[in-house]
Amino acid sequence: MKIIFLFTLYFLVMGVSYAVQPESPVACNEGVEPLQLNYGDHTTGCAFEAVTDLDQFSFIGSAGDVVRINVSSRIDNSDPFVEVRDPDGTVIFDQFCDGGCSIVIDLSLTISGTYTVTIQETRLDETGVYQLQLEKIPPVAEPRSFPYDLALDDELNPVTDLDFFSFEGIANTDVRINVSSRIDNSDPFVEVRDPDGTVIFDQFCDGSCSIVIDLSLTISGTYTVTVQETRLDETGEYQLNFQCLFGPCPPNFASALIIVTPTLGLSTNENGGTDTFSIVLNGEPSASVTIGLSSDDISEGAVSPASLTFTPENWDIPQEVTITGQDDPNSDGSQQYKIITALAVSEDTVFNDNNPDDISVVNLDNDSTGGSINIDIDGNGVDDALTDGLLILRYLFGSRGAALIDGAVDSSGCTRCTAVEIEAYFDSITSI
Repeated sequence: MKIIFLFTLYFLVMGVSYAVQPESPVACNEGVEPLQLNYGDHTTGCAFEAVTDLDQFSFIGSAGDVVRINVSSRIDNSDPFVEVRDPDGTVIFDQFCDGGCSIVIDLSLTISGTYTVTIQETRLDETGVYQLQLEKIPPVAEPRSFPYDLALDDELNPVTDLDFFSFEGIANTDVRINVSSRIDNSDPFVEVRDPDGTVIFDQFCDGSCSIVIDLSLTISGTYTVTVQETRLDETGEYQLNFQCLFGPCPPNFASALIIVTPTLGLSTNENGGTDTFSIVLNGEPSASVTIGLSSDDISEGAVSPASLTFTPENWDIPQEVTITGQDDPNSDGSQQYKIITALAVSEDTVFNDNNPDDISVVNLDNDSTGGSINIDIDGNGVDDALTDGLLILRYLFGSRGAALIDGAVDSSGCTRCTAVEIEAYFDSITSI
């Protein structure tokens, strides 16, 4: 029951979404230097307009940030030379590359303030176009949720692009990540970081290739996967698929043609309160697929829409379904009901008659009395997906101590700030 309760809290805070890090272009301007960049930005229109040109960029970093700067020359014979200075003016990186090349700069920042990046032609003998991308690892924007057993297509664009994904791993499970380049000459470079930020895998492959990553997870928590072009010289599509092979794999992630998320932990109330779930296909159909939806107790909850249709064009886009609680005059306490997913109807025989998972829901009574559960886990007065939701999910998957709170609790606003205080609060609410 505690697991179901924590899943309920998690989905109340987080909802269900695929968080995609935005691609943020910033146009270069010789009249505005240094050009201010933020984490996640990439430049457009940057060039050595004269052989003696020197371009300057700046960004604000904090001590402890792990930063990657990708620089790609976009013309043969152009040899960019890159320097990075910390807020005190000390050069912390300087390197050049030779002829239509790229530089990947990884920095662990030691002080907070404004950092400066300068780029010029090494031999002062060529003009040419280049591109720069600035990223924080993990990113400021929440990485895209990486579901188990679902093929996921994405694209590296621009050439300096760095894509982020995350998944919740459980200690003592064996997992596999399959990565396949979908275009000639594209060379994906893949890194996996554990919940402590330690790189536990890094490898690239060469030219329309694939990488199979087998990992035995030793700690529970959020793992981060990054993908970029190895030489920063090609754009192109790729596909990922993540599998849990052995051990205490997370529930409700078994292979399915039709993915329903979540199937547990949803709640409505008799005041008309709503909750949502989503459905998406696990592969492209050859014909439209229609799934009917209904409530097994219309006196407790209604569902909208009454059906969903997926086509070969939108099969991989999750469609949201809303459940609305229904009122009655009785003090009958919280009532469980289900949203029933009908057998899929399609001319594609693979999907036809497939039976998606049903969804369990609780309708909370507005006629009964009793206390309420506060899902503001850190006690800062705000129900926040990036703090409370993350704490709930980490606690659910066994993280304790520093692994529970690192990066999730802002000490300036919390009233429950330490791991001991937060673990005690979880124990108190899950015993109700």
